[in-house]
Amino acid sequence: MVSYLQITTLRQWPYKNLSRADQHVVERFFDSKPFFARGWDIYHYETNSRDFFLIPFTQISEFFAQVTTETGIAAFSNVSTKKVEFRIDHDNDDEPIFLGTIESKEEFDQLKESNSWNEDGNGRGAQSKLNKKIKAQEKRRRNMAGWRAQVESAMHHLGFTNKENAVDDSPVFVSVDVESYEFNHSAITEIGISILDTYQLPAKNAQYITSGESPHPNSALPKNNISATPKSRGEAILALVESHHYRIKEHRSLRNGTFVSDAADRFEFGSSEFISLNDAPTVVAKCFRHFDEEGQKRKIVLVGHDVKTDIDYLKVIGYDVTNIVNLETIDTACMWKAMKQETQSRSLNVILMDLELEYWNLHNAGNDAAYTLQALIKMAEKGLPENPEIPEAEIAPAVNPRVVIRAEDIEIRFMEDEDASSRPIGWKAARQSRAVVKPVPIPVATPVPNYPPSDGSPLSVNGDGW
Repeated sequence: MVSYLQITTLRQWPYKNLSRADQHVVERFFDSKPFFARGWDIYHYETNSRDFFLIPFTQISEFFAQVTTETGIAAFSNVSTKKVEFRIDHDNDDEPIFLGTIESKEEFDQLKESNSWNEDGNGRGAQSKLNKKIKAQEKRRRNMAGWRAQVESAMHHLGFTNKENAVDDSPVFVSVDVESYEFNHSAITEIGISILDTYQLPAKNAQYITSGESPHPNSALPKNNISATPKSRGEAILALVESHHYRIKEHRSLRNGTFVSDAADRFEFGSSEFISLNDAPTVVAKCFRHFDEEGQKRKIVLVGHDVKTDIDYLKVIGYDVTNIVNLETIDTACMWKAMKQETQSRSLNVILMDLELEYWNLHNAGNDAAYTLQALIKMAEKGLPENPEIPEAEIAPAVNPRVVIRAEDIEIRFMEDEDASSRPIGWKAARQSRAVVKPVPIPVATPVPNYPPSDGSPLSVNGDGW
């Protein structure tokens, strides 16, 4: 994933991080004329209220390396990308757009003026803000439509629709989760894969025994949501999932536990298997290869929770799943947003709790892959809300009308507030709802050791052409 830095942040960097003496030394690099003459690739990123102009971190790394070589100032050699990179909202599928390469300050200014862009958010017309608001609403509607389509696709593949004559290609669901070392994310430690073959699905009209009585408090509950006597078609499908947990031999000593819980030894769906980095691409590829009775390749549905991250992690170990022909991708985070008609993503454990699915030892890749596929099955069984409330774009007036109130019309009086004496000082409470809003604590950055990157796999990351 490409990292970026805002151009204004880069120009201000020495003046916020170096002593005055060192600032004078590096002036010849950061002064306007030599800085822009270097030739930067400029990307544009837009929000509802501001425009941002970004530079890829690959160029910045080369720039910092040159400064370090010519000045000997070590502060430029240990700049952490994660701490200074520009944060992009990937949940809304926003990505910076390449504008071109500039070689002078005049070219940069001309680029901004020709598109009525600025970086401080000021000086914009009311109509420009309105257009961006409408654009954002349209984008939310498109996103919601895409999320709903993923739920409908899962319902269709699993037979949870009322369409009797619906034609389906009977795909194979492959759920993936990848865990990495918390101090070096290029060091992959675990790979979890769960498989559901839709050839094995029970018939739509299958009958199940349901008891009207509540189970006894001391009765044994189904382990990991897999019941020997399923009471619904959804429960029967849960029992068909086949799960695997692979651990990388070369990284078995890299254990999490500081920022992410260490559950590598707690696979709930069978036994873990240790594989080498060299064998990892072949082992993963085998899980994606399925054939019908005539020897033809079956359609694959890739499943994940925030699946983009897992796709990138698979590339690290040498397997590119996106090369699979006719690959369909379903993200349970997106399915959940469609079902709840929300735009905010939720963590896997929150979704499992709301679906009333038992879960143990998350952050074990095998468990996460299995529970993610279980969540997909349950959401497909529940289906979408009948009357979705997708927000519509509203055309607001370009200029807000001025409201004038005469002084003699204003009534001043005291409001009795019986809760005032008990409310903590410094908290704000809405008088109508009596809702108390706690101040949000400022997160404190934790120093991270500088570990060398992983050796990775010597195999190609082009996958096997599936």
